[in-house]
Amino acid sequence: MKKIIVVLMVIIIAVASYFTFIRPTTFTFGEILSDTMEDINNLEGGEVIRYIDIRRIHTPNNGNSQEYEYIQIDDEEKIDKLIKDVTDMKLNRKDENPDVGYFISIKTNHSNYDLILGLEDILWIDGTSYEIIGENKLLEIVSSLNYE
Repeated sequence: MKKIIVVLMVIIIAVASYFTFIRPTTFTFGEILSDTMEDINNLEGGEVIRYIDIRRIHTPNNGNSQEYEYIQIDDEEKIDKLIKDVTDMKLNRKDENPDVGYFISIKTNHSNYDLILGLEDILWIDGTSYEIIGENKLLEIVSSLNYE
């Protein structure tokens, strides 16, 4: 009987260790965005992105204030392309808040989702920070847009 208890304890410790230390920590942007929108989807029905607002933040050389440039993307094809292009971007959780480079607001038919993209490959989504692993496709896209 004692052997069974010892074996069960070892199995429980092994399973708990897996979920605590070994479980996958890499996510995709698409997974995180889907998870973020999932609760609203369950309550209200499917989310449809109406537009994406992007503000590029600048701090002048004097460092006293911030200025920004702005663009709104409301064309359905452009929105779909932007989301599709960054959906496979790899992210790891990181306990670091980004210095704001871009403030991105995704407006849907039910809610508003805010993201902060830092210039040092840190992305903040819905209260959680992530380090961008590999190519920062989102930064490439938003830095190439024509702002007002």
